[in-house]
Amino acid sequence: METNSCSGRLRYSKQEWQGFVSEFLTGGQDCKSFCRDKGLNPSRLIRWQGVFRNGISPAISQMQPVGF
Repeated sequence: METNSCSGRLRYSKQEWQGFVSEFLTGGQDCKSFCRDKGLNPSRLIRWQGVFRNGISPAISQMQPVGF
């Protein structure tokens, strides 16, 4: 996990986002609750879910979204 020194915001790597997306899809929580618990922006989680669904990670692309 990296911190952007200019804004102080956390920046996650592609692998970290893949972990968040995988955990979200298998966890059973709705997006808003999951993101609140993890301190994530829901729109970023949805964006990364789309990135992985579109062919970057075949295992995640076959999972069905939960809680939308």
